[in-house]
Amino acid sequence: MTSIPEHLRALLVAALPARTRVLLPEQAQEPLRAAAVDAQGRPSVDAAAARGLGAYLTQYPAGFVQIELPQGITSDGVQAVFWVAVATLAPTAEACGVLGAAVHEALNGTPLEPGPCPEVTPSEPALMQTGAWLRRPTYQVLTIAGSVAAPRSPHARHQEHRDRSPVGQPDQGRPAGPFQPSGRLRHRADRR
Repeated sequence: MTSIPEHLRALLVAALPARTRVLLPEQAQEPLRAAAVDAQGRPSVDAAAARGLGAYLTQYPAGFVQIELPQGITSDGVQAVFWVAVATLAPTAEACGVLGAAVHEALNGTPLEPGPCPEVTPSEPALMQTGAWLRRPTYQVLTIAGSVAAPRSPHARHQEHRDRSPVGQPDQGRPAGPFQPSGRLRHRADRR
């Protein structure tokens, strides 16, 4: 059984650019412990070098994602609803907004193709005291009998539809489109 944070991480790793770090709740201290590195990637000995979040954002200038611990909201004994804050942190408001929008699309989806985790509390990039920008919306995750209830992806729904629909024949209960099975375009007068 996959935990909620691991499930969200898998969704985000698949959707975000390859170098984007997606941290689980137990990795929350990783950015705070970061140290500057030299040109060879070794820890810098320069006392004036950035440490902590500043050093981490220097290593990941496009920002990173921090998944927080899920908070239980409701349960009927079988189904449970959790809210999970998913923060994006970046060195600039623009980078934070771009990364936050990518996370939002991966989890919440779009109006035409809803995603697996609806957003329940929105957020806009805000400047932190450290100089980093933070966007921290909350998403809803449904579990059934302790397992994440992941809806099918749009690709899986499309594939299932194609498998059920014989080639060249309209779906049952739906009128044929403008193309006949022969491949000829019907005239408007023929569609009435």
